[in-house]
Amino acid sequence: MATSKTFLPREHGAWVQLALPLLGALLPGSPTAAAGCMTAAVTLGFLAHEPLLIALGHRGKRALDLQGRAAWRRFVVLGLAAVGFGVAAAVLASPTARLAALGFVVPAALVAPLLLRRRERSTGFEVGVSVALAGAAPMVAVASGLSPRIATLHGLLWATTFAAETLSARGVLAMSGKRARSRRLLVWATVVALAGLGGAIAAFAAGVAGGALVWAAAPVVPVTAYVLWRPPHAKQLFAVGVAMAVTGTLSLVALLVGPV
Repeated sequence: MATSKTFLPREHGAWVQLALPLLGALLPGSPTAAAGCMTAAVTLGFLAHEPLLIALGHRGKRALDLQGRAAWRRFVVLGLAAVGFGVAAAVLASPTARLAALGFVVPAALVAPLLLRRRERSTGFEVGVSVALAGAAPMVAVASGLSPRIATLHGLLWATTFAAETLSARGVLAMSGKRARSRRLLVWATVVALAGLGGAIAAFAAGVAGGALVWAAAPVVPVTAYVLWRPPHAKQLFAVGVAMAVTGTLSLVALLVGPV
């Protein structure tokens, strides 16, 4: 259970999904004040998630009784700060960067009702959050001086990668229950990973993207395929998460060292 001192999100994979798109957007470019405000807004919104769950009672009655008031205060402070940085980013950013922000705002708005309905542990919610976090890449990339083409490719890459990883993790978790459902999730994870790689290859063949995008889309494919071929027990979910973090890091390195 989160402590009253930190209220940090407990999902380790979500931290990776927060960091990689932002790093991939900031490091290749020349970050501006708008990019910094966008990064701060996304990060603060992410940090507000756990206090909100506690305050709404989604972490259990004991957590609500012990930490409810402190959680509400933390959520209000982080939420207002996120909104403030978001407004500042909207003022400072170019029209193109503001348009790119829809890649983050739209999926975030779509998953918000699921949170209020206590569906934060559903596959739809977790995939939606991963896509929203991936959607932070285009707006920050454009605000950092990268072209809209490169920013869009970054967003699509992270969206397919994170969606595939999330579906794989959900499939492994389901191994402790209905194996048929687990198999379907693992199949979809591999399909999404292959679609991402296929899209990158097609973009490269058409001259729209560089070879780095292909290399960046590749690492997740063997992991999802292996998990589909030899599904691990739910107790091995942490090991799967580590493998996914490694593949994401390899994708980031590919984006940074080669032309996209």
